[in-house]
Amino acid sequence: MKIKAIASNPLASERSGKITVSAGASIAEIGYTGLKEEIVVKQVGSKVEGSSMEVNPEAANNQTSSFVATSGLDWVAKVTEGDWITLVGATSGSQTTGKAQNVTFNIAVNPSSSARSGEIVVRAGDEIGGPTGTIKVNQKASALTVSASPTTLAATKDAAGTLSFKGTSGLSFSVTKPDWLTLTGTIPETTNGNDQNLGYKTSEVNLNSTDILGDITVTAGNIEKKVAVKQSGSTFTVSETELSLERTATSGNVKVKGTNGLPWTVSPAGGINGITPSIDSSIANGSELILTFNATENTGSVRSATFTIAVTNGDHSKTVKVNQAAGGVSVTIDPNLLARYKAACRNTTQYPPFNYDGNILLPDGCSYDEGVMTGFYTIQVQKGQKAEGATYENMQTYCANLDEENLSGWRIPTEIELYAIYVNKDIVVNSVSDVKPFIEESVLGYWSSTVWSGDNTRRCRIYFGNGGFDYGPITYNGRYIRCVRNL
Repeated sequence: MKIKAIASNPLASERSGKITVSAGASIAEIGYTGLKEEIVVKQVGSKVEGSSMEVNPEAANNQTSSFVATSGLDWVAKVTEGDWITLVGATSGSQTTGKAQNVTFNIAVNPSSSARSGEIVVRAGDEIGGPTGTIKVNQKASALTVSASPTTLAATKDAAGTLSFKGTSGLSFSVTKPDWLTLTGTIPETTNGNDQNLGYKTSEVNLNSTDILGDITVTAGNIEKKVAVKQSGSTFTVSETELSLERTATSGNVKVKGTNGLPWTVSPAGGINGITPSIDSSIANGSELILTFNATENTGSVRSATFTIAVTNGDHSKTVKVNQAAGGVSVTIDPNLLARYKAACRNTTQYPPFNYDGNILLPDGCSYDEGVMTGFYTIQVQKGQKAEGATYENMQTYCANLDEENLSGWRIPTEIELYAIYVNKDIVVNSVSDVKPFIEESVLGYWSSTVWSGDNTRRCRIYFGNGGFDYGPITYNGRYIRCVRNL
């Protein structure tokens, strides 16, 4: 007896059936003895064998992979893992063949730098108990490379560079940049698998001396790459920090140089103390620009004005102090003059140069020790003079109450100051109008405040006729006086 299955097993598990064989008298006869046997027939479970494949990271259509299932069964395929896999074409059939059969599908681009896997499950036969097989789809990782050149940009506006990138074809693309950069060129929506470029440039000049730092961030799919870029700090210099101007109506210059495009201002813009900047503001061009400070004639004491030259909204700031010599007449006392003084008087013990009524009189920044002077200073000399004889005390009162040119602080000069006036007497008289000439005779001379040889009842003097040194009692009223004041 031969037996064959009339249908494929729709289950993954084995199934069985029975064949009963009877023998002897007919089972319809009264005397049938029940002679029979059963034959158990088993049918093995059906199978579905899947497959595995690797695909590239780019999107692709009509990819195929196969399965082999026990023949004669209905089949259905569906994606159970990986929403980036889409079945196309036939997803079911009425008869398996027992040979390789294809499933067709599309895949999306892999947005990640990591590989990913998906599964298509094929079920054959019974909807619940039928055999299943898995088609494994492995997709390679996507890639993105980014570079920029140069990454250090100049401090000027429109300093430019190039951003280069290459990403797996089809990745969604975006780029972000610091607010001090502008992108140039057309930003693509997706990468194309080839080298692509964008330009970038600085939006404004860097107003500060420090570098500006930032990142250009490129995102392709889920892949993000950063490139660090910076804009160099700007430079700003002023050639002089201090100017010295003559007392006449005059001017002085400084040179201002800065990175091209830097806006800068001068304050106080309207000037101060009769000293005014030629411009209130300007823009640096990378070369030296001339800034002029104009001064009116100074008829008073030494005056000065401090100006701030600063980059607008930046951290560059320089100061320039402009000094203008005092109006009227002035002379300077310095180490060279002291050397001449020593040679002229020949005895600095009897004629101590800086003695003022028994004390040393020197401004801050100057000193005198063991016959050596450091520093220098300038005094203003009275245009007029007291030519009538008077005691030393009366001379002190005269100077203390003097308000020549509405200026105060007048006093009797020390011996070295009186000597400085003497050696410059021609310049002093001729330098400014309305200066009274000195009385040049060798009998009376001019008072100084220097105590002679430590005797407080006597003061030193100089004759302007011959430059001779002498002294006299403070009660004597036959001397002249030319007051001075510190500048």
